[in-house]
Amino acid sequence: MLSFPNSGGGRPWARLDARTGMLLVSAPDGGKEAINLKGKVISVDIANAEQGWLCVSAAGADWQPITGGAWGNPPSAEHKPGVEVDLYCKDAAFGDAPIRSARGNSRGWNTWIGDIAKQAGAIPPGKWPTLKVTEVAVVKVGQGSSVNIGFTMAPVEKWIDGLTAQQEADAAAPEEEEAEF
Repeated sequence: MLSFPNSGGGRPWARLDARTGMLLVSAPDGGKEAINLKGKVISVDIANAEQGWLCVSAAGADWQPITGGAWGNPPSAEHKPGVEVDLYCKDAAFGDAPIRSARGNSRGWNTWIGDIAKQAGAIPPGKWPTLKVTEVAVVKVGQGSSVNIGFTMAPVEKWIDGLTAQQEADAAAPEEEEAEF
């Protein structure tokens, strides 16, 4: 069984399973739970996204951030280009951790995060773009599979404030219903 340790910041984690289109999140008991992304309202800290090399193996996840903006050579043949972001979701599926660190190196993950960044455009300081996942489709790619994630971006006025989200997560506020946008 794969073990995905917390990020360097000690936050609970999330990881997209590109074979099934499910988002795996860390559980309080040390395991993982699968969440269907379709219909979820999620905010993504795109402004602070970090690119790097990611290798996921039976030994765990090895994340090597890119320093100085130069990709260079991967640390090993198993490391693939990836991205790390923080996700915010008040949905009960995220449990008592509405903010989670998420890393991925699949085509589906990198494409989804890239599409969010493109649609978000210029991001006001401290804001996290908010979106609603409208479609999760597993697609055949070469010999394997990946996932295409469709979404609708909320208007800028509906984007969350990252500091407020962090304070709310720290306070473990009770769950609230998601606002429609």
